[in-house]
Parts: sequence; structure tokens; C-alpha cells
Amino acid sequence: MQRVLLDRFWYLPDSLKLRVVQFRYRLLLLGLVFFVCPLTAQLALPLDSSLEHRGCELPVVKRDVMYQRPYAFRKGVRPKNLLYTVDYREDGRTMFGDTCHAWPQQAKSALEYAISVWSDVLQNDRSIDIHACYSPGLPGGTLGAAQPRRLLFGPYMQDTVFISQALAEHLIDFEISDSLNPDIQIIINKNFDFYYGTDANPPGSQVDFVTLAIHELGHGLGFAGSARYDDGNPGNGTECAGTDSTGCIGYYVDFGHKARYCGTPYDLFADVGNDGRRALDLPNNSREMLDALLGRSGGILFDEGNSDTYFTGTNAHPLYTPDRWRQGSSYSHFQDPSEALYYALSYGSAVHDVGRASEVMQSIGWSKAFASFAILPVTLASFDAARLGPTVELTWQTGREVDHAYFVVEARRKDGSFQDIGRVEGMGTGGKGATYRFVDGQPSSGANYYRLRQVDHTGQEALSYVVGVRMQPTEVVIGNPFPNPNYGGTLYLDYESDADRNLTAYTLTATGRVMARYRLPVTVGQNRLTLDVSDHPAGFYTLLLGDGKLRAQRRFVLH
Repeated sequence: MQRVLLDRFWYLPDSLKLRVVQFRYRLLLLGLVFFVCPLTAQLALPLDSSLEHRGCELPVVKRDVMYQRPYAFRKGVRPKNLLYTVDYREDGRTMFGDTCHAWPQQAKSALEYAISVWSDVLQNDRSIDIHACYSPGLPGGTLGAAQPRRLLFGPYMQDTVFISQALAEHLIDFEISDSLNPDIQIIINKNFDFYYGTDANPPGSQVDFVTLAIHELGHGLGFAGSARYDDGNPGNGTECAGTDSTGCIGYYVDFGHKARYCGTPYDLFADVGNDGRRALDLPNNSREMLDALLGRSGGILFDEGNSDTYFTGTNAHPLYTPDRWRQGSSYSHFQDPSEALYYALSYGSAVHDVGRASEVMQSIGWSKAFASFAILPVTLASFDAARLGPTVELTWQTGREVDHAYFVVEARRKDGSFQDIGRVEGMGTGGKGATYRFVDGQPSSGANYYRLRQVDHTGQEALSYVVGVRMQPTEVVIGNPFPNPNYGGTLYLDYESDADRNLTAYTLTATGRVMARYRLPVTVGQNRLTLDVSDHPAGFYTLLLGDGKLRAQRRFVLH
């Protein structure tokens, strides 16, 4: 059982104890965070205790559908990140046991852009301190990971919870972080070929860094639950009470005179899809709880209606609950792949608009940034694309329509610009929404991107976000090896194939000596090839690729 003893918590300094006592009456009226125990000390749980893990571990996936949703800053100008500080952990310092390397300037700029987005969405009057690590030490398929450095424990609304340090600081308007204990820890896998631009327009073979950073920062700010799956193996750190094939939500807290499970603010809004019960009301350490977490009871919804203490919302957002538990992914992500807090990120996708995560953050206690968004003639509830045989089907829904005339459907093929391919007349009336459909009968091979241009009766226009679909390629596209320069570990190469085939690859020194031979099976579509070069000495190399008909070469450097 993952038990938390009160005498293992970190106590805050005496000076802060006094401040907490001074705030006690006001906090109890507001139903906020801090709990003053009989010793009048606030308790904080460091995540390097028995609860340590990397939090969310975001994987990269290959999908036929891609989304490109740039963020439009409220005032049309990117805000300065005055209330965020970033300590780039370099020079061999570590995080989660992994060694941190130097940050490229492009990566720093992209991270700071992601911070600007959250600064524009949420109001924070206390500095949010971030430790950021750029490391080759993460598992091969993991893009990055993040978590709050510490959780604070105490009453919150009508319950007792573990709350992220950044959110706690916001709610009590008091600084808790210090140089050793930042609000958020974020680690990025430097082995990936990232797109560092801020235009939400990555090539189909690259991973968008800004989307990754927005996603991980969201977890550090509090978009995270405490659900776990117990497989009966105490060695992997994800157990409940040690009973195989059961589930639980919360951490088991021993108060001395009694013990119970306590969750996070996020957990208080989780409902069972079939009957609307709070997930926290299911019996812990039970098969019933596990079935709910694995989506077998109608899934789990984040129900904004569970409390209006901080935000009056009525939406219920489906959470990611696959039928096989994925530690670091299940439950603490959206089910919708067009959201920034989806469980994975796909090549060619970029979601810079935090979307529904803003409502989740406001529900758990964050304040919406000042100034409201403009009211548009059309509210776009969803916009999706899917392959339909040799064609592409576009579907979209509007939440409301006022003075709306029609949509122009635009498409972009390969490296071209957006062109009009059709027009769909508006159907919404009286402020109500409607459902629309359009089929592109002539998509090109490879990536096709689509957006909607909404036109109202006055001639004013607005653009939607972009969705993309990959059609089966008709030619081979070979990327460049990365990371390059390489430091003697693993070399990656993106290879888009028009058919299933077996490749043979060779690494050659500058003098033409063959250092290694690889056999690499590829399938139609996107492939990421992995080559072990750990036994190669430093120097300049040529990578030769061939399949019996096609030959290509790429160069790389080993340090």
C-alpha cells in the first residue's frame, strides 16, 4: 500500500507557519488549501519520497490525422513572462536521475513561448519557478515528462487533498518555492528531431516542441490525478494495497488516529460515465474502481459541475481511459486527440491553444486571465478529418451561429499554400449550432492540411485551426539523422515509405571503412529508424541506405 505517514512530510519554516496562521481564518472562509495541523505546521510532500516518478511521460505516436491549432493571444500581443522563472539545468546536473545537457537557444525560446501561452490563459500573481532539463536519458519513445516538485496537503473545498505547489501559492497568495524546490520540474528528451517554430506548422516528420512544453507545463500546474493500477508487483511503484488487478485513487494517509485515501483537486471532478457517480466514491483497492479506470463503466469524465467554488461550468470532458492501464498516461489526459492535454503527440501536429484544459484549470482553482475574448459570429465546437477510402472526409460542429453566411474549405498540399476547394452554406439559425460535412475527392499523397474560413453576412472572416490527414505516400522521403552531432549513443532517422520493405544500412568512416551493418524493416508510411552507434569512435561518418533498388546517403558526426 502506498502509505504516507505525517511524520514524513516536509514542514515549512517557522516564518511561513506564522503567515499561515495569520491567513487561517480567511482561508477557511474561502475553502482553500492549507491545513494547520495540531502542531500548527503546514505539511508538504516532496515527490522524491516514496511517491517519486516522472509524472506524465508523454509518448510520440504516428497518426493519420494531424491538428494544427495556433494560439491567438488575447490582446494580439505575446505577454512577457514576468511571473515565471526558468532555471535551465545544465552542466551535468541531474533530474529524476537523468543527466541534463546544454539547452539549444531554439529550445529555450520555444519553452518560453509555451510559458507565454499559459501566462495569457491563467492569472498568477506569484512567481512560478521551473527547473528544466534537456536530457538524452529518457526512454526512447518518451518525448518528455513533468510534475510538481512538491504537493501540499490540507483542506480544499469540502475535502482534504494533495495540491500542486504552484496552485497552492496562487490560492493563498504566498511564495513557497525556493532554489531547491521549484514549483515545476520538466524534462525533455533531446534525442528527438523537434520543430521549434511558434507558428504551429511543423513538417509531417517532426515533433512540435511548443505543444510538448504546453502539455508538460499543464501537468505541473495541476492537471493531474492520483489514480493507480495495482498489478501485485510492489517493485514498480504504482501499487495501491498490493492486491493484483485492483485500482485506487488517492494516497493512503495515516493521520495517527485514523487513515484514509486523499486525492488531488483534479480527482474531485472525476465522474463515472455510466451513472455520474464521483470516482472517489467507488471503493478503493477494488476491481470496480479498476473497471472504471479502464473505461469499462462508460469511461471517466472530468465534470465541471461537481463544484462551482472557483468556476461555474457545465461541461463533462471524457478522459483517456484505455482498456489497458498506461502508467503516466491513463486518467490524467483528455480522450480528444485535438487537445493539448491529449495523452500523446503525433508527428506533424501542433496544438498551441490549451483548449478545454483552461476550463479544467479554472475548475480546480486557477483564475482566468483578465480581459475576455471577443464574441465571434460562430463558435466552432469541433473540426475533424478522416480518410474515407481514397478521399478525405471533413466534419465539424458549431456551438452557436449569429449572422453566419457560409464556410470556405481550404486545403494545403505538401509545401504549397492554402487554396479554396469548396464552399458550405451556413445552416445554424437563431443562435443555435449545426453539423457540417465536406469530402475532398482529390487529396494528394502524403500530408493534406485543411482549415475553414468562416464568412458572416457583413463580409468579415475568421479562420479555424488546421487539421491534417496523411494519405498513403507514393514516394520515399528520407530525413536527416539526429541528434547530429551525436555523443555516441543512439542515432535516429525518419523514413517515409511507399511500401513495406527491408532496408540495409551501413555506417562508414571518413576513410570508407565499414563500422556497422544494420537490417531495418519498414512499413508503408512513417517510420523512425534506430541505429546503435555507441561502439563507434568519434569522427565523421556516412550513413548508406539501400533496399536493392533505392540508394541514399546521409552524413553525421560523432563526438
